[in-house]
Amino acid sequence: MLALDPATYTEPGLRCFENYFKEVNENEIRETKNSQKLPDEECEPFIGTDYIWRLVIEGREELTEYSIALLKDIYSSATVTNQFVRHNEFIKTCFTKARQCFYQYEVQQYPKLLARQTIRILHVLREYVVDNMDKSVTGVVHEGMTTPSHERSWQGIPVIIIAQLLGPHDKVLENIEVLTHTNETLGTIRRNLVAHICKNEVPPTPPHIQLKVNNEELAPSLDRKALIQLDLKDRQVLTVRVMTSLHINSPSSSSTSSADLFNSPCSPIKQTKYIPWLLYVSDVAMHHKQIDLCDAVTAILNIFPTDMEIEQDITELAATQATEVVQSQDENTETPAPAATDSSLSTAIFLDSNCGGVRYKLEIVYALLMPAVPSAKSVKFRTDFILAGGVETVLSLLQNERFLCGADKQTRRSCLHIFAKITKFVLTTLCYGTLALFKKNTPSSRAALNLQNSLTSIPNPAIERVLRNAAHHTVQNELVLERLQKNEQAVPTLKYIQAIFRLTRRCAFGYDLLPHPIIVNEATINNNILFEDVWLAQELMENLTICFMHQPLILEDLLVNEEFKEFIVNMILVCSSQFVRQVVSDQLYIMCVKCCVAGKSVLDVIKLLFDNLHKTEDYGDNSCFYFGLLSRILACAAHHNIIVCNSDSLLEQEVAWLKSIEHHNKFHPLNETLLKGHLQICRELVSISSLPTKLLLGSQDNGPLLLPSLLFNYLFPASKMLLDQRRFPDIEIRDDLPICQTPQTQEAAFNLVGALCKGCLENLGFVVNSTKELFYSEQNLLNSWEFPPSIHPRNPKGFVGLKNGGATCYMNAVLQQVAGITMNYPICWTKERRSDLLHERSSATGRWNHNELPVGFVGLKNGGATCYMNAVLQQLYMIPHIRANLLSLPCLEEDGSEEEEGDERKEGEEGEEGEMSPAKLHHLGVAKQVQSIFCALKESKHQYYTPDGFWRAFKLWGEPVNLREQHDSLEFFNALLDNLVEGTKALQQPPFITEMLEGSFADQKICKDCPHRYTRIEPFLSISVDVRNHENLTDSLDEFVKGDLLEGNNAYHCELCDKKVDTVKRLCFQRLPNILAIQLKRFGYDWERECAVKYNDYFEFPDTLSMERYTVDFLSRIEETAAHQMIETGDRQDIPTPSDHSNYRLVGVVVHSGQASGGHYYSYIKQRINEESGVVDKWYRFDDVDVSECNVDQEGQMARLCFGGDSNDADSPDKKPIGRAQKRWWNAYILFYERVEPSPPEPAPAEELTGEGDDVKVICEAVMDLNLKYDPPAVSRSRQLFGLTSGSGGGISFPSEVRAGKELLNSHYHALGSTL
Repeated sequence: MLALDPATYTEPGLRCFENYFKEVNENEIRETKNSQKLPDEECEPFIGTDYIWRLVIEGREELTEYSIALLKDIYSSATVTNQFVRHNEFIKTCFTKARQCFYQYEVQQYPKLLARQTIRILHVLREYVVDNMDKSVTGVVHEGMTTPSHERSWQGIPVIIIAQLLGPHDKVLENIEVLTHTNETLGTIRRNLVAHICKNEVPPTPPHIQLKVNNEELAPSLDRKALIQLDLKDRQVLTVRVMTSLHINSPSSSSTSSADLFNSPCSPIKQTKYIPWLLYVSDVAMHHKQIDLCDAVTAILNIFPTDMEIEQDITELAATQATEVVQSQDENTETPAPAATDSSLSTAIFLDSNCGGVRYKLEIVYALLMPAVPSAKSVKFRTDFILAGGVETVLSLLQNERFLCGADKQTRRSCLHIFAKITKFVLTTLCYGTLALFKKNTPSSRAALNLQNSLTSIPNPAIERVLRNAAHHTVQNELVLERLQKNEQAVPTLKYIQAIFRLTRRCAFGYDLLPHPIIVNEATINNNILFEDVWLAQELMENLTICFMHQPLILEDLLVNEEFKEFIVNMILVCSSQFVRQVVSDQLYIMCVKCCVAGKSVLDVIKLLFDNLHKTEDYGDNSCFYFGLLSRILACAAHHNIIVCNSDSLLEQEVAWLKSIEHHNKFHPLNETLLKGHLQICRELVSISSLPTKLLLGSQDNGPLLLPSLLFNYLFPASKMLLDQRRFPDIEIRDDLPICQTPQTQEAAFNLVGALCKGCLENLGFVVNSTKELFYSEQNLLNSWEFPPSIHPRNPKGFVGLKNGGATCYMNAVLQQVAGITMNYPICWTKERRSDLLHERSSATGRWNHNELPVGFVGLKNGGATCYMNAVLQQLYMIPHIRANLLSLPCLEEDGSEEEEGDERKEGEEGEEGEMSPAKLHHLGVAKQVQSIFCALKESKHQYYTPDGFWRAFKLWGEPVNLREQHDSLEFFNALLDNLVEGTKALQQPPFITEMLEGSFADQKICKDCPHRYTRIEPFLSISVDVRNHENLTDSLDEFVKGDLLEGNNAYHCELCDKKVDTVKRLCFQRLPNILAIQLKRFGYDWERECAVKYNDYFEFPDTLSMERYTVDFLSRIEETAAHQMIETGDRQDIPTPSDHSNYRLVGVVVHSGQASGGHYYSYIKQRINEESGVVDKWYRFDDVDVSECNVDQEGQMARLCFGGDSNDADSPDKKPIGRAQKRWWNAYILFYERVEPSPPEPAPAEELTGEGDDVKVICEAVMDLNLKYDPPAVSRSRQLFGLTSGSGGGISFPSEVRAGKELLNSHYHALGSTL
């Protein structure tokens, strides 16, 4: 095997090799695991180890990971004693082989192949080191396992950890906010918490604390890990418990203190120069554009500890130059600042020709300035760095052509990101130093006060506290202040600032990261911005803000510069990254408000944003932060009494825009961001306008009448239409949607109304009168809201639910199922009596278009325990053939179900159609109520509908239903269908219920001793199959048609033979329905315990089902085939092929969740669309008032949601934790299968559809009236306007101007007089 070419190995061959390798080296592996050799003794290599290296380097690409795993297993199987030896041996071997491959690569022998092999070797090394980092045997491996890796040596992303200190009975004693960063170790946080608990006075024996996150303990063995390795995020909550002496030595705690564990010793690795060689490889690979090799080298550099020699060279260089500066200052001589290109600090660190080396040195510099763990070394280096000319060096690098010359894009991006962090520290130090000099020389100057005010919020004190403290501490040194005072070059210049914002724009638009001007246009915009570029743009913008804080006059000059103005507009409006747009908007606001106090910058930005406001039409989706910035700056101008000269003309433009969109097609809403933005700007301009201007704009006849537009068009058009209809009854009621259709735009419109009313009694009076007419002008005023405040509009992507009346979920589940199965059955339309609002007809055929399903789904309210009704009603509604025919029924106007009648009709009472029995009237009343429900489910704009009329009309076993008592949904299903069947008979309508849902059984008795058989046909609307002792539906159906053998004393008496004969009694299907409803028998009775029980056993049912094998014809053909086999050939014959007309697909499931004593019903229904529409079938969950889309088709989802059985996961369908393994109490109870290729029933004859359909029109108009009168957004908005609710449920805050207006109205009530 060792003689084979490694490239010929396949995965089975590698497994075979692994088995041979372990067998041959069995004794050596055993001795290695039990070896007690000293760390300096050598270990014998295993036989075949070199060949495994060949497999890694030369093997197939897809088998590399398998070979690497085998190689790592060899070196990781040693004992703790000699693991150090194996570790050193492995590190040395990796670098030796990598050098061999790279040497051949340098002499240009197969460069691509050798580069790939080098990458594989480095990948092996990285995988091995990372695996060993995660082990608890850190103390016996090389130095990098206890010393932080290079990428963890500097301060990471700032985060806040919430530590909850628990007391007795887990009571929270204190919430401690720990400001830290992602590269900080858990041990450091643990020690800080101990110090806090001890009030910063650590006793001789500090207490032990237990840390938990998400109820999982963070053991002390994890104290060396950084927060990013533990996946602890910002605002993560840790629970802290002080352990008593009884728990310290428990198995869950470590007897080793976290401090000892963090500083545990290790045996250093042999001093081999790995890092310089890796930097050399990176430079060569960059020169040959081998990006993958550069990335592999960078990954190794990041996980190894920082090279101490390079770090020492940098610190010594900074210290040497700082000493020279101090000596020159002591001699009172002027120290000319050398040019940045000639500075030894700049040349040694930043201008190296090896770009990989520049990145590595930049990272070391930042780790020394802002280390992950503060130390005295970092404090000294900060001082030395500033004294050595670090400020002027950093500020001149972006203008130096030698900086990152020849670097690839990824290296340049990494370098600039670290460079931006270094620059932020340098600029912050410069600002603190300047402030200190101001206080010493001119403490009361305007520049000093401005800078002091700016430093309170720049940089962000919430997340940059460590940076601010480090910069502030650095300038406490008098030598640093003297150096900054004498060095005139240590200030950000115009050229430097231009380089910063040019580089920022390149990051935001995906250009090459060079500090040169660019032209942004549609053809050159890159919408696929890398995450690293986004973060770099944020760092650069923060640096730009700090520059303007130090040099505010440059900002005023740049605001009239065309390039900078284009930069602002492009960054806030055109950039595709929302995060970048937000960052730039926030930083520009800080620049204008915090960095300058004169107000000129504010006015310049306002003018700039208004001049380019027309561009928001082209970038509507991106304009949120553009409008937000303009609104915030206008509010700032008003707060600081800054006069906007042309505010009246700007306000006229905004009002004209708002008036221009009033006639926009409201069924195709405007861009929400644009509408909200213009409303916000208009509000800010109104707030700074004069009182006559408000009155003219708001309610005067000679003005634009903005208030009527806002109230009647933007917010309450439906209420206005009802008001007009009451005044002029001939006006047709139609759907009229508000212009503001989202909570965000509604809030903006309310704020604008409040701004117009603030301080203006006439406008406030108009609003009061208008709202009184809109909502309080009816004779019968509402004492309470018809719909609770929590009701929402109909979901545009969902159906309508059914309200639970108490325990009517069994009704809802069945009704929703019957409404849910798609069948393309034609319906004849003979007259134009059908309401266009109820029926969607094709202009060509005049027939119901089954493919045009509702745009949304409405729920049904639960009246208490009526979920069984809701689940069934939704199923019924989703069958278009049933839905269309029910909506077409010419029901009677008086059917005994109206609320005002209440009592049943007496026997023989006259109806409109003559004498009818109470039973017939009851059937008609139920049919009418179901028709009303279906009309509401189709036309309602609410989240759900309350079927209270149905609750009163429906009777189960002749008795009215108790809404607080739950019933079986199958019993309700059968009873409801019986009512509908009888109701259609009474109306002499086609039997559409039985056409869809009715099949027939053949009850057969087949005599064995004679050729006779007896068959009795029985109709059915649903079938019931056993769940117990069966694993799936197929097994249960096989048992269903298997039959029983009647023999002996139980033999059947054959009437034709006049004797008892052995007989097979079975039940099979004579005729299959178009919709097959199958009940799963999950309920039974325990005779021993004398109580009802529910069987939550696992029971699987398929998505597609063939019923051919259970039919009379199929069983007869099999029997004939068997007889033919016995008589003629004796050979096995093929089973007859099933017919296509017996194939079904699953379209609905009624689920029962709970036990036999009680529970809850809900439905899963598939929305089926015709193939011509091209829309994929979707499943929805109908749970009373809540209707939502669900992923039932995903693998394993149906089993988790409907099959029952043992729970193997931790979540119920409602995403609530179960807590322990048990049976799934939520499982399918009724299945609805739809025939795949049904034979359509006979269409109803035209002459049988009689009547004018007035009731249908009345029902539809009633639903439309409810939609208008109780329009949920209008209800929410009007309640908010009147102050009846806080608006929190809808996400709209109550306008402060309205509250102020109410107070003003109360104080001037008499002044308004008759107007009120």
